[in-house]
Amino acid sequence: MLLLTTATADAAGLERGQGEPPPLASVYPGLTYRFCFTNRQMAEAVTSFIWSQLDLRPDADPFYVTFWQDDPYSTDLNQRFCDALRAPAYHAAARDWAWQAGAAALGNVPLDLGILWGTKFRLPTPYESGGVLYSVGDFSRPNRWEVKAATEMMETMDRYPQQRRPLLVVPAQTQPARRFLRALVREAPVQARRFVVATGDAIAFNTIYRDRNIAWQIQDLPFTLVLFCHRNPIDPGAGFPLEAAMQHPESGEAAETAAGTEDLLLFVDMIHVLAQGCARNDATGGGNLPPNAAALGQRLKQVHWSEQSDGICSKADGQLLFDENGNRRSSTGEHVVLLRPSVRGRKVLPEAQIEVCTWQVQEDTGKHAWRRPDRPLVVRYEGYMEQETGENANADNRR
Repeated sequence: MLLLTTATADAAGLERGQGEPPPLASVYPGLTYRFCFTNRQMAEAVTSFIWSQLDLRPDADPFYVTFWQDDPYSTDLNQRFCDALRAPAYHAAARDWAWQAGAAALGNVPLDLGILWGTKFRLPTPYESGGVLYSVGDFSRPNRWEVKAATEMMETMDRYPQQRRPLLVVPAQTQPARRFLRALVREAPVQARRFVVATGDAIAFNTIYRDRNIAWQIQDLPFTLVLFCHRNPIDPGAGFPLEAAMQHPESGEAAETAAGTEDLLLFVDMIHVLAQGCARNDATGGGNLPPNAAALGQRLKQVHWSEQSDGICSKADGQLLFDENGNRRSSTGEHVVLLRPSVRGRKVLPEAQIEVCTWQVQEDTGKHAWRRPDRPLVVRYEGYMEQETGENANADNRR
């Protein structure tokens, strides 16, 4: 049996000229179980979240993508994002046609539909530079292919001055993503900050929270960033000090350097599923182990997920965790993380806000929707200084 914890690729390979590659789960058909979400599910989740938020949704065409040709994860996730972004473009075009047809039938004058829906995003075709040739490079200095791609992207952006909130898809590992975004900032510091950057799971929560002063310094990377997590990265039940982190950002070093809980919860899911699969689950009881992988697989297919408890459940009161191909079903624990820099005028402060958003059923409609937290996590970076006023400033003067 093949158990996949963090392998997100939908396809087994992306060799050019060999046709459509087979699904990854088909390498060992019937014996493969994936505990993470696929690139397609990640792209659809991030896209649906962005389109559900008026302050994130792109306001005009085109959207921008870049990917690294030597990285199969990047090329696959890029394709899944392009597929996912066709849906809102087609829906917007269909609304245009329906509204204009209705207006023509009633004799009304058509309005600017971008005003009605808060966006003029209509075209599913992105600006794409053909991809960055190589992802090799150091920690933060862009390689020459990344510099070239960034320069071309900003030159293209200059041709669309009406864009105030363009969407940029960066399907990449942390290091090349960091280098490319730094290249954009070097090329056009003010313009680049307008991008809403969408990515997958390779930029981890720990990168933007625990390791932020080294791995993701917000003044060097002043982008609104939307990333994906396979489980809740700030679950207090799994050990994250959420209450302390929600307090004053300088309230304690333990909260400031705490690790996210996404990986831990993902591994707990795997152990929980295997424990259920190895336990006797019929009416006779007993502790017989399954005799072979096929028998274990049949038991794994009966494992259920409970949205109420946000975890694996023993009773069949939730949806099945795996689909018929052994992939994890949607609506079983995915989260989206939103990182926003703090900006005052033209100045980017050494401070940011992080929101961990959940996909859950709404009580009033009974449908799934993204829920943003009531309060964000406020994080600060090296160089932050409190504004000194009143008694604090006077006390310092006296000393």
